[in-house]
Amino acid sequence: MNMVWIFLFAELVFLFVTSRFISRSLFILFYKIFKSTKASIMTLAVLFFPGVAIHELSHFLMAEILQVKTHEIEFMPEVMGDEVKMGSIQISQTDIVRRMLIGVAPIIIGSIFIFSILFYFFTVITTENAFSSIFLGVQSTLIMWMVFVTANTMFSSKKDIEGLFEFTLFAIFILMTLAIVLFLLKIEFIHMLVAIVSDRKIVGVLDKAVSLLFVPVFLNVAFSLFAILVKRR
Repeated sequence: MNMVWIFLFAELVFLFVTSRFISRSLFILFYKIFKSTKASIMTLAVLFFPGVAIHELSHFLMAEILQVKTHEIEFMPEVMGDEVKMGSIQISQTDIVRRMLIGVAPIIIGSIFIFSILFYFFTVITTENAFSSIFLGVQSTLIMWMVFVTANTMFSSKKDIEGLFEFTLFAIFILMTLAIVLFLLKIEFIHMLVAIVSDRKIVGVLDKAVSLLFVPVFLNVAFSLFAILVKRR
């Protein structure tokens, strides 16, 4: 398998893990500054609002496409034990496939959003002139902020992916059935799969995605180190 798949998976896992740490660390940092839970939550709400809006509206949009009824939607963060819940939306009960698609919608739409604005940054603004003027400097700063908050809010919560386990079992059953059918038809399933994941066009797109995702990964590394230093003081 081409290494680009492994790099992409590793970046997504890293962003998922650090996003939990970052939201919790920011709440602690704001609480040290304001000495108030309410003020800390309000600051988090303002800072992460674009990312939370994208996350919850992604659920809503996918639910509407799949004709699943939605109820109350919340954009305010909430402290739950040692975690910070950034927002929520109530979805009616549905089948495992639609529940899974609604659950992972923020990851899909969030990733597309990140790739789009970073593509704009590197092709239109470029790193060479990003801060060559006040206007471009403000644009560049806003883009990095949007990348940061989107990357740290796009991952689904435990509630969002409650249907993922059942869907995974269902998908494994379908793939095994497909593999058996292809074997009986004397079509080599493994070679077909390898050909798909090694396709030049697919690998080229994923290679670009890996390069662009390095930006939020770098931002999360930088902030995580900053948060650790603050905690030690």
